[in-house]
Amino acid sequence: LHRPALSLGGRLEFEDGTTFRGRLFGAMDRAVLGEAVFNTAMVGYVESLTDPSYREQLLCLTYPLVGNYGVPDVQAKDEFGLHAYAESDRVQASALVCGTYCDEPSHYLARETLHAWLERQGVPGIAGVDTRALTRKLRDAGSMEARIVPDGHPMADTTDWDAGQRVAPLPTAPRPGDVGVPAWGAGSEAERCLAREATRAGAAVYYGRQGEELSGLRVLALDCGMKESMVRHLCERGANVTAVPMTYDFVAAMRTGDFDGLLLSNGPGDPATCADTIRSLSSLLADVADVAAAGGPVPAVFGICLGHQLLALAAGARTYKLPFGNRGHNVPVVEHETGRCFITPQNHGYAVDATSLPPGWVASMTHANDGSNEGIRHEYLPLSSVQFHPEATGGPVDTVPLFDGFLRQCRDHRVSRLHASLGSATTAPVSRQRMAARAYSVRASPGAARSYSTGTAASRAGGGIRQHGAPAGAEGVRHFLSLYDFSAAELETLVERAIAMKHAAGGDFPLQGKTQVLLFNKASTRTRVSLTVAMAQLGGNTLFLADRDSQMGRPGKFGEPLSDTARVVSSMADVVSIRTGAHTILEDFVRHSRVPVVNALSDDVHPLQLLADVMTVVELRGGIAGKRVAFVGDGANNMAHSYARAADRFGFHLTIAAPEGYRPLLSIPDHVQVTEDVRAAVQDAHVVFTDVWSSMGQEDEQAERERVFTPYQVSPALMDLARPDALFLHCLPAHRGEEVSHDMLDDPRSAVWQEAENRMHTAKALLETLLS
Repeated sequence: LHRPALSLGGRLEFEDGTTFRGRLFGAMDRAVLGEAVFNTAMVGYVESLTDPSYREQLLCLTYPLVGNYGVPDVQAKDEFGLHAYAESDRVQASALVCGTYCDEPSHYLARETLHAWLERQGVPGIAGVDTRALTRKLRDAGSMEARIVPDGHPMADTTDWDAGQRVAPLPTAPRPGDVGVPAWGAGSEAERCLAREATRAGAAVYYGRQGEELSGLRVLALDCGMKESMVRHLCERGANVTAVPMTYDFVAAMRTGDFDGLLLSNGPGDPATCADTIRSLSSLLADVADVAAAGGPVPAVFGICLGHQLLALAAGARTYKLPFGNRGHNVPVVEHETGRCFITPQNHGYAVDATSLPPGWVASMTHANDGSNEGIRHEYLPLSSVQFHPEATGGPVDTVPLFDGFLRQCRDHRVSRLHASLGSATTAPVSRQRMAARAYSVRASPGAARSYSTGTAASRAGGGIRQHGAPAGAEGVRHFLSLYDFSAAELETLVERAIAMKHAAGGDFPLQGKTQVLLFNKASTRTRVSLTVAMAQLGGNTLFLADRDSQMGRPGKFGEPLSDTARVVSSMADVVSIRTGAHTILEDFVRHSRVPVVNALSDDVHPLQLLADVMTVVELRGGIAGKRVAFVGDGANNMAHSYARAADRFGFHLTIAAPEGYRPLLSIPDHVQVTEDVRAAVQDAHVVFTDVWSSMGQEDEQAERERVFTPYQVSPALMDLARPDALFLHCLPAHRGEEVSHDMLDDPRSAVWQEAENRMHTAKALLETLLS
């Protein structure tokens, strides 16, 4: 039942018996228990409430007015897919305590009141509290357990604190709006690892902004209750961030060398309860020391807040609980190396004992007020951490350049690995002085592969089909207009490389500084995304030009000859991928291009799709050579032609089932069978593929094509004729109810979603081959 804010009274009670009366807002019917802490910030209550570091805490704000600018759209996302105005998808604090609550906000971003938001999230707030007296109490007595109890609540008259009113741990899986339920008798912080409860459910990748100085670097972020603004700062600088839960084997991932750096995030609770993570970090530090001693490339490690404490514990230092913590936006920190003081945002209740740091580690920063440690670094390895929050959402930005320094160390690792892979003499052990010069400082900135067989190459040499490869262009430049532009052995290597790239945790960036231009006369979601993401993951950039953006081949005085476009574009780009309805455009472009040209689709063939299809079969069934493949539908379209060429190159048995009048237009190998009997084609097949009935300018024939092709619809019943382990493939987009039944795409035999993803992996392998 919705109640107006402040319409119900309640009490804020401390475990020592101190009580503050107030009026409730938010979820006014809930009694909650948690550690009471205070924050001195003047703004940023939305960011603070959604910060996982406040998990199971009663957040007391010392600034007297709260709610006056309301709550923005907390589910809005930014360009990286992160929450634009919040640090997570939910309110993390157990309750909010303030002096004066305003229920009539005024701000252009406000979408609801603070009361309405907290009510929806199941989190109570209490206003009218003398926050000055409350803050002095916590400063004098230290942080302590407290509870908020509404008037008339069953727990209002009990003094049995052991019964508890702690809110149940929120689920780790993202469930926006889920507020949990009271769980009487839940364990205390000392008995639980709150960071493990706050971590994400699974891994996620956030792609960085292209065109930045540090674009293409790969960072592994260990989410211990991570604020999303940390990821945003890395992505804004161009890094691709893979965020993983605390249960993830980050040590194995870092050992592969596929990541340039490791970020240890903030999070709630006592760092000492994260025993498994500390042991893993200790193992990683030992690995790093061994690699450095041998002169190998060392990845950067950067810890923030809880991550700072975990790194210190892994190194062998100690941590301790602060009397009342440091939480606010105006905390002074002194950098030892320069003597400069920075104003920092902070939120922590534990600190590192700087006197316990082992040899090789030094304290780098100190709290100017209480003298507690605010940063550590290794003397000569790129291992550092800070206690405060340089991401500074809602706070001062003095220390934001630490992210630049971290990524520059990641870049040093990337360069060192490239030198090592090339056998460069520069891979000699780095001097301690040189590594120390790279250590973190605010002044650091001015502002396992799997192998699969695709069959023997000998079975795929030749065939009676027109080769249809790229015409002669610039000398020494390779193009990919058809499968026949590569030998059978080269195609097999491409597929194996794509599978290795997919199953590795990450990879090198061999195409850093290179640019791909996409020239699309025909729109496509999958082709554009797969080529763009592939280039980004290899460290390069992509420029997209749709038909309206280019004068390529346009007739009349306002057009431009195709040869001119080819000369100009290829003089600036490193590779050009073209998607067109006329294969002759590709051939003409190649004749005048200085750089490789990729056929992203033409009316004749679609070789990129075939690479993804073959990869999918090889990945799921161990190989494709000798297998029976059925193509069902329009035998005259580009996918049928492509499958004919693939059968010739990869050595599988292909049967094309198509109506009379819709057989292949191009010559096909003698061993490819064509029939009108769709059931005979599918019988005992290992793979069944179909494509849309109307495409490439045939949309005006839609009605007639539906009449002719209806018997060729692929459905679960038709798939039952194939082998029990048969795969269904479709290059997408699919017209459900036409070439496929409505339930076929999600049938257990369907591999279309993996097939779509594999477009990106095969594109990576192809681009790497053409350019590096």
